Amino acid sequence: MPAPSTQLRCNNDGNIVARISNGAVIPEGNFVRFDFQGPRPVSHEVIEDVKVIHKSFMDTFGDYLALRLHASVHVRIASINKFLYSNFVLSIPVPSCVFLCPVSGMDATLVLEFSPTLALMIVDRLLGGSGAGESHLRELTLIEQEIVKTIVRQAVDALGRSWKNIPDPAVTVDRYERGKNFAHLMPEAEDVYVICFEIYIDDQPYQLNCCFPRIVWEAVLHNQTVQNSSIPDMRGHDEEILRRLLGTTVCATATLYETTLTFRELVNLSPGDTIKTSVPTNSDIKVLVGNTCRFSGNVRVSEGRRAVEVITVLQGTNKERGDNGGDQCS
Repeated sequence: MPAPSTQLRCNNDGNIVARISNGAVIPEGNFVRFDFQGPRPVSHEVIEDVKVIHKSFMDTFGDYLALRLHASVHVRIASINKFLYSNFVLSIPVPSCVFLCPVSGMDATLVLEFSPTLALMIVDRLLGGSGAGESHLRELTLIEQEIVKTIVRQAVDALGRSWKNIPDPAVTVDRYERGKNFAHLMPEAEDVYVICFEIYIDDQPYQLNCCFPRIVWEAVLHNQTVQNSSIPDMRGHDEEILRRLLGTTVCATATLYETTLTFRELVNLSPGDTIKTSVPTNSDIKVLVGNTCRFSGNVRVSEGRRAVEVITVLQGTNKERGDNGGDQCS
């Protein structure tokens, strides 16, 4: 008996329904609409690799913006998506602020899209304004384009240096584009990858989208994969590392007493004088390892030498004084 076939159709209201061969109709709620023109997310592993690769870019570019704008700046990756180039072009708003940035040696061009609010805010700040921007979005004037282009040059320079494993990864700024006049830059059906950087300037978020042609994207990720595979596997060396650590010498300092003197009291001290401290006679002695207090104990004598009997091990460990007293640290 042949399996019943399923047909999808739209009813008069435009809702999707399914009609089975036996006449049963399944409502739209049992289906998930798929947007064939929308962005396609990339895998979690790729996202983590991209974040590692571009960490230096985010730090460097964020520091540069903070210096130029005299503001607190934080840059992070908000999302990474895969588009058809034609759909990426359609997603760009009007008015827009787009810069084309060729990558040397690859015959490819990055597309940097600044949100208009970010571009206008940068112009306002660099010209001495408060950074409040403007109430309505508009295209940049020629002078404003040159001002923003100085920021873009620093961005693409930091971006190229973050791809340190790619030979000659120089990225330059070609030109500013109004609207969507760059649609012919790549074939419409070519896959591109878009990193959405979120830039917080004085806690106000702005967006910077970077569109990667497939050839550049694959080169960046390929070199990151090669680098990861070249890292030696350190598993199995734990015992050797622990053995060497156990033989390492550390300096422990026991602070018996401490007090505060005025300069007059200090210069008037002479042999036989008694210095009074604020430490009670029955208080514990603190033992420091480096600059961290690790133990507390009491002053004792061991083999004719002053020693500290460890009473309590600090820093959240479970070792306390036992029934037979404690260990001694000479």
